[in-house]
Amino acid sequence: MCSGLLSFGEITDSDHNDSSRDLRPVSRISNSSGGPDVEISGSALKVMAMLVMLIDHIAVGILLYLYSKRRLDLVPFVDDSNIEDVYISLRAIGRTAFPIFAFLLVEGFVHTSSRLRYLISLLTFSLISEPFFDLALNSRYDGTRSGFWDYYFDHKEAFDTDSNIYFTLALGLIIIWCTEFISDRLPDIRQAFALSLIPLAVLSTVAYLIHSDYSFFGTIFIYILYMLRHDRIVQATASYIFLAIAMFEGLELWSFPAFFLMTFYKGKRGFISRRLKYLFYFFYPMHLFLIIAARCALATLI
Repeated sequence: MCSGLLSFGEITDSDHNDSSRDLRPVSRISNSSGGPDVEISGSALKVMAMLVMLIDHIAVGILLYLYSKRRLDLVPFVDDSNIEDVYISLRAIGRTAFPIFAFLLVEGFVHTSSRLRYLISLLTFSLISEPFFDLALNSRYDGTRSGFWDYYFDHKEAFDTDSNIYFTLALGLIIIWCTEFISDRLPDIRQAFALSLIPLAVLSTVAYLIHSDYSFFGTIFIYILYMLRHDRIVQATASYIFLAIAMFEGLELWSFPAFFLMTFYKGKRGFISRRLKYLFYFFYPMHLFLIIAARCALATLI
């Protein structure tokens, strides 16, 4: 599966405390919770995730295209003898992206000043990104037979089998929003937890039905990150085990660096200002568009 997005967390400094009551009576995040003393900002995590996502999508959108055209000679150090190893290695690198973006989604939900605006942003960019996601990663479109939109609508039925990662994140945001709403109104932790499983089940089913990236595994993963957010070591360990087991047929074992990096995060926004955050939302559809454009340019050389 393809992972992707850059700005899913409206991360603020750690002095914006989480006022919501969790379903688990655990302490606030601090060094005493088991996290390392070294810190990494949300901005640094975003940039790291952006880079590995780009590597992952280049493998899917460019490398496989050149292989299908028998033009691996255009790629340095890659030929028929090592293409499989190179491709798997690049995809393995990309497994780090989704866990980081899901983690930042949870942090963004906790700290954002407007959850509704956050959700609207995710849904808006899910719609903007979908045509580029379909053509960049689920087709070999290179502009040689028809125009962009003509090709897209001619193959729309085939593209309906997959939806981009923004849908998964939006559904995950709704799930944890419902979970907080329930926990704030039910004094009994066990009852609140049991009731929170209803929106989790319903919206995870939606993720499955629309074939969103990472499907219902992705929404459950976000739920786990939220529920265990007060203890960074437990959060990282449990969520990694879940993802590795749930998607054992994939390459999710290689997502370990994401969970290691999570333990260094202490709530700092970093160098990305609030004014720039929407530029990072745009990165997702833009980098997919550039992959399509690169294929079109390569088609003139083939």
